[in-house]
Amino acid sequence: MREEILSNIKRSLAGDQYLPTLKSTSPLQSVEGRDVESLIAQFEDEWKKLSGVFVRASDGVEWTLNFLRERNVKRVILWDEKFLPVKGLHDALKREGIEIIEQVIATEDRAARTKNVAGAEVGITAVEAASADVGALVLNHGAGRGRLASVIAPIHIAFITRDQFYPSLENCWAMIDSKSSNTVVIAGPSRTSDIERVLVVGAHGPKVVIAVCLE
Repeated sequence: MREEILSNIKRSLAGDQYLPTLKSTSPLQSVEGRDVESLIAQFEDEWKKLSGVFVRASDGVEWTLNFLRERNVKRVILWDEKFLPVKGLHDALKREGIEIIEQVIATEDRAARTKNVAGAEVGITAVEAASADVGALVLNHGAGRGRLASVIAPIHIAFITRDQFYPSLENCWAMIDSKSSNTVVIAGPSRTSDIERVLVVGAHGPKVVIAVCLE
């Protein structure tokens, strides 16, 4: 056992390693016969059970600006433009006078930059897929689409396009790069009952998670 552990560590240090591919015992649900609206409706129902917020928007930029204006938001953290299905959002935010926080936390002056990132009021991301059966979002993080945007701010906005809804998580895994160790599943705001079995929502991340379906 000891030799096996040391061998695994040695291989990991030798280069980039990915998580092992999990073998599922659940068959993929058939997408045939399922129209997009039925998948969206099922996702919305399951998502709301998990205290998530679901909205539809025909114009992602205008919806975002209205949302931020109503709450007087001045500082946001979001993915790079090329990873968002809402084009022109970065420029629109700048014209609105809203600060876009840099996600990179350099070693130099780390404390100050960490404090700056922690001041984000809203995080904005896209998703890789949305699972209708359990009401969950699947995100792949990496350069230009940092994890901080989905966890650091009290409000997380996640944009979903209509072609990203799938019947199950199994279908989601089949459609994305499941080898990435930066793949995460979000099922509404985080929750815990560690202390005296009292449920606390948003204890380890955003208190509000909004899934925005782009029409």
